[in-house]
Amino acid sequence: MNLFESIFHNQVLMTFLIASIWIVPGFVFSRMTNQKSKRRELARQAKRVSKLYPSS
Repeated sequence: MNLFESIFHNQVLMTFLIASIWIVPGFVFSRMTNQKSKRRELARQAKRVSKLYPSS
């Protein structure tokens, strides 16, 4: 229990802990959002190209 108390009372460690809990999910969310937007853009691009060059 002494380790938890020392971490809890140390401002630097608490700041790092709170920042990591806050920032890591933000990075994951932004990466997933960027990948989703890239997939959508590629799908839109493929749709535009298929309109210009119909297969039949």
